[in-house]
Amino acid sequence: MKLRTCMLMTGLIAALVFAPRSLSQEGRGGRGAAPPPVKSPEVSVDGRVTVRLRAPNAQKVAATGLTPDSGPGGAPVAMTKDAGGVWSLTTEPLPPDIYTYSFNIDGVSVPDRANVVPRFLRYTDSVGMSMVEVPGSPANPWDVRPVPHGSITHTQYNSRAVGAERDYYVYTPPGYDPKRKNPYPVIFLLHGLTEEASAWFTVGKANVIADNYIAEGKLKSVVMVAPLGYGTTEDINRLYGDKPLQLSHLARYTDALLNEIMPRVETDYNVSRQQRDRAIAGLSMGGAETMSIGLNHPERFAYVGGFSPALVMLDTDLAKAYPALSSKMNGQYKLVYFSCGTEDGLISGSTALKEYLDGKGVKSEFVRMPGRHVWPVFRRSFAAFALRLFQ
Repeated sequence: MKLRTCMLMTGLIAALVFAPRSLSQEGRGGRGAAPPPVKSPEVSVDGRVTVRLRAPNAQKVAATGLTPDSGPGGAPVAMTKDAGGVWSLTTEPLPPDIYTYSFNIDGVSVPDRANVVPRFLRYTDSVGMSMVEVPGSPANPWDVRPVPHGSITHTQYNSRAVGAERDYYVYTPPGYDPKRKNPYPVIFLLHGLTEEASAWFTVGKANVIADNYIAEGKLKSVVMVAPLGYGTTEDINRLYGDKPLQLSHLARYTDALLNEIMPRVETDYNVSRQQRDRAIAGLSMGGAETMSIGLNHPERFAYVGGFSPALVMLDTDLAKAYPALSSKMNGQYKLVYFSCGTEDGLISGSTALKEYLDGKGVKSEFVRMPGRHVWPVFRRSFAAFALRLFQ
């Protein structure tokens, strides 16, 4: 009901804001020509982003997300309205990156309807956030370049482990050959809480990073699998603090990934079934899932990468969270890598995990990166991790 109410409110605001002007506003001759569409967003050569919104009836409009290191909880920035009813905002020069943003119109969040780039959607959210890219010089790993591009397919299936319909996306590299003699290595990518399965390919740009790295010879041709990350049919917002639900969700999701998704992918795609050719990586909630699944199943994955992992979602007793840890695993893992932003409230969990791994004699790399709990940090972490895979 809460979601339905939000959608109805969003629709009402949109109707009021974007409705044509009345006849009295247009003059006696009837409705005049429609106003020209606004152009939004625009990116200047120095990295300034200008966004616009035609909302003549709105009282207050702000944009959220268009600040360096912005993310959840970022403060909205007020926009100004001109005589034609168009609200606008021009930012200061932004560091090269991909920014997700939305407008707040009199208390209701809406995407930039003038932005033709596909939106970043969250789970059960049909509204989504708009995206704008500030290109870098030299180019960032996630900047689209004139190189061969891979393909992405979408599969839905009924999960026995979860007891509900679930889905996953699969990236196949340029020139993918389903009959190639040597099967492709595979990376499993797990998203964060509130996100959809597609997040790693929409805002994460993992497919673009792979395209560029493969073209440059920095990464072998790989298959990447991005599954929906919820092992529960309960309200996912409860996963923020309900420990029993967190642990049951993790158990069921682990079952779904290892015993449903992996076998399906290995049947439908030409991917290796060898441990040395598998990697698992994830951010936030998906980072916690990654560290739990990866560190408890060294026989399955040679590479484990957790990006700003929300380790608070696991058992707080590290001995129970990672019962299989021992120095003997060093002969199985090629790389155990995790990172976190220095301004991220979750960094204490990663610091404690690093100390615990060291105490168990398990080799790992923990990288502290500038930033908060935001996609720019996750994306940079994956770009660094991917360079280390399948060497």
